[in-house]
Amino acid sequence: MDDEQKRKKREKHLKRQIWAFAFARNAFQGAKEIAEHYIKEAYHFGHPLHQALSTAVVILYSRPFMKSDNMIVLPVKFTRFDKPKLRETHDSLIAIRNTFYAHTDATAKASITISVKFDAATGDININSKVQDLALSPTMFPKLLPLCEVQLAKLDESYDEAFKMLYPQEKMLALLRAERKHETQFSIFWPKST
Repeated sequence: MDDEQKRKKREKHLKRQIWAFAFARNAFQGAKEIAEHYIKEAYHFGHPLHQALSTAVVILYSRPFMKSDNMIVLPVKFTRFDKPKLRETHDSLIAIRNTFYAHTDATAKASITISVKFDAATGDININSKVQDLALSPTMFPKLLPLCEVQLAKLDESYDEAFKMLYPQEKMLALLRAERKHETQFSIFWPKST
């Protein structure tokens, strides 16, 4: 592989990283905002939105850690924490995502309540069921806030580092001079649109 091929390969990897960091930032920020809303509104297990908000938080937080065809997962530093409580919260969210919210795992613990009602006047039998699943405990939402804040700080650092490697200062200054601006805006599309 010659130097030009190596440069292009490195550039492609950095663009993928930047895209993954931006994607993760959006996911962590969304999870944080949902947790803040949940806490502010004092939701609880019986609230009609508890299940929906639990699902959204788990899926949003977990998404950047899941491999897909065109997406790279976050580097391992995003799974390491100085405080054991952060690690515990992170691991719980990923485990719940993997066993119930995104997949139905044989190890998932859920119960189904089935109610049967007979209407003597009409002779109708009505059957209803409700799954009591692994919805997050309301105590998990406050734990999510510091976790998301730590992840967002790590993302800022990683994003800046990757961006500066892809667009060193001299390259950025040349771009700004060419456009005769003090600032510019451009997009990185991943995967590439056809």
